[in-house]
Amino acid sequence: MKRYAILFGALAACGGSQLSTEPASTPQVENAMSDNSLGIRNELTLREGLILGGQPDRAALERAKELGITRVINLRAENEAGVAEEIPIVEELGMEYIAIPMSGAAGLTEENARRLDEALTDAPTLLHCGSGNRVGGLLALRAFYVDGATPEEAMEIGRSSGLTGLEPHVASHLEEACENDPEHAGCE
Repeated sequence: MKRYAILFGALAACGGSQLSTEPASTPQVENAMSDNSLGIRNELTLREGLILGGQPDRAALERAKELGITRVINLRAENEAGVAEEIPIVEELGMEYIAIPMSGAAGLTEENARRLDEALTDAPTLLHCGSGNRVGGLLALRAFYVDGATPEEAMEIGRSSGLTGLEPHVASHLEEACENDPEHAGCE
């Protein structure tokens, strides 16, 4: 549990307060709208100023701007439908756009986890992929590589952040990482 505080504390760098392991709201069903919802697939608000989920459309990006989001981090690969259209919308709305392109399991790397860590700063952020699955996978790897979470803790963080279909790949990655570097903080 201590390591959860480390991960969510690091994510709190997006606003400076500790995060709990419980989401601030229940994940939204596909495009179900609430007062603070963007209406994106598998939407999850970890805390005020950090929203996770699937691909936003123009209306969701406009709503994000209304809610104070100033940065959009996209984990979708450049060749995925809708990615090219998203960039000018984000820029038109005056938000910062950061791309960490990932093609499924192949994008679940230590390098990308560290890139995500660098991108998660103090700005209110929408972090998304197509469904939220890559978001959860990359947050799991970030917890392991950056925060020293154990593989079990990292997997729980991933699941609570949207990890679904890529779960076997993330688990295998973490197992292999510990086999290759048993001295890693999370492997001890």
